[in-house]
Amino acid sequence: MKTKKGMALIMVLVMIIIFSSLILAVVISSTTAIRRAHFYKDKTTALTIAESGIQDAFYWLNHKGYDHQDYPTSDYYFQGSSSDGTTVETWISYRREYNPTGIPNAKCRVQITTTGNPNEDTLTSTGYYKGRSATISVNIRGENASGTPLNNNKQGIADPFNKKVIYASTVAIPNPNDVSIKGNITTSSTKPDPFPWTDATWTETEIHIPTHNISTPNIPLMPTTPHPDYFTEIYDGNGYVERPGDAQPLQVNALDIGVYWDQATRTYIFGRTNDNLGPRDFASVANIQIVSSNARMHALGGNINIRYWFKVDGGDIEIKKDIRTPANLNSAFEVDSNHSVTVDEDTAITGNLVVRNGSLTLNKTTVNGTVLTSSEIEILEGTVINGSLVTKNNLTIRGDTEETVINGSVLASNDVTISGDTTINATNSTYESAIIMNSNTTEQVLTIKKPLTIKLGDPQRAAIYSFDANKIKIDVEDAFSLEDNDNNRFCIINESNDLEININVDEDSNPIAKESIYSKHNITIDTNNTIEGLLIAGGILTITKGTIVYDPAPYLNKSNSEVYKGFTGSRRKYLPVPNSWKITW
Repeated sequence: MKTKKGMALIMVLVMIIIFSSLILAVVISSTTAIRRAHFYKDKTTALTIAESGIQDAFYWLNHKGYDHQDYPTSDYYFQGSSSDGTTVETWISYRREYNPTGIPNAKCRVQITTTGNPNEDTLTSTGYYKGRSATISVNIRGENASGTPLNNNKQGIADPFNKKVIYASTVAIPNPNDVSIKGNITTSSTKPDPFPWTDATWTETEIHIPTHNISTPNIPLMPTTPHPDYFTEIYDGNGYVERPGDAQPLQVNALDIGVYWDQATRTYIFGRTNDNLGPRDFASVANIQIVSSNARMHALGGNINIRYWFKVDGGDIEIKKDIRTPANLNSAFEVDSNHSVTVDEDTAITGNLVVRNGSLTLNKTTVNGTVLTSSEIEILEGTVINGSLVTKNNLTIRGDTEETVINGSVLASNDVTISGDTTINATNSTYESAIIMNSNTTEQVLTIKKPLTIKLGDPQRAAIYSFDANKIKIDVEDAFSLEDNDNNRFCIINESNDLEININVDEDSNPIAKESIYSKHNITIDTNNTIEGLLIAGGILTITKGTIVYDPAPYLNKSNSEVYKGFTGSRRKYLPVPNSWKITW
């Protein structure tokens, strides 16, 4: 019996030890969990304090200090936006903490580091709470400079580029049910009541549109026809020529100069022997005038070099053979207003092609130089211009099967109609836009009836730039695509009084995909498609129909320090560089 009682006592003691161990383990575990929870809570609070310091610094940059303070000096410490910057310095050279929150015993140290490079200035904020700390750093967007006023028109980014879909002095939408808008709208207009768009916001405020820095293009002038006394190689209407040094006119077909006179068609044929039986080289020696006859560069002719002015009175010019022309823009092919210059299929021109008066047709032609013309010009499919096209008259590009390529910019002083597949590759152009429209007429029209592709390079600020005209009208009836590898340029920049855009294409097409439109004055938009980007109007923006959607891509591309290239002015915004936030526990 005594043995059994002893065993029971041992069992009780063992059970006590086991349960005590379990209780101790639970207590230790709970205590550790509580400590860990407090640790992470305090760390999280420290992180919140650090974030508040960053937000407070941006608040000071954009509001409290914006109108009267300078951008801070590198390695200075922030004393908080509550300091007025006059009686109490906002940024100081020595380390100091402050409390940007209402949390008791919270401390924060905010420091700025500047580099002078775009998007590389850094705000670093460390929050302290109950012995714990956490640090947040972020880059400041823009090309900023210490000691420069915060409201300098080049620092940070322009306010319209801060996640806006519409930024306009006045917004007029006659039929809101025909319009869909997604994004932030900023305007001086009163917010509609009821507000029809659930995916849009409306901010009523004073508007200051930015200013673009596109310089006025240096558009080549048409050379002036030389005085009659300076035409010293004259071909009359009867097959005779008078050249420098000749005592009297001589019969062309009696000379070996590379020209044949065809009496039947009253045509001077260049690049042929005087019996028209074979090729013969021709090089002009002076300004040429052809009277009451036609001129033709023979398809099977010899080498032809037109080095001076080439004028035909009362006839046409046909270029059926590869020719060389001057590298300058001082001489031209000239015809009467009711005659034409035609460059035939598979013909190449090495040098500039300058045509004065009449009409000009390029048919599957290659021009290795600038085309400058005061003529009405028609470009047929398969034509390649390796240079810019400058026209003082109407321009029409036609075609159904082959693409027309212009490796340069198009400068047009009258209407432009794209009726054939066309690529304007301005990547190597020195002009700041791919298409430049400048007309002092009542209305200048760009009509896109077939697919148009525009490629931009580093010099370009926009795909289309217009100035001087009273009104620019753009009618889009087929796909209009813009290849901008940097994704930081406007599709259209308009300096003219009014810009009207009508887009009516198949639903599968996206005519102005991910591109934006800027007008110093008014914009009117009517479309059955979607414009994805930013609309800026210094005057009235009228949208009668269509869908306008904000495109975040330019803003999110942190390599675009300005968001959109080449703008100054407007109210400036100091913002974090996307994806530059870093947290250190």
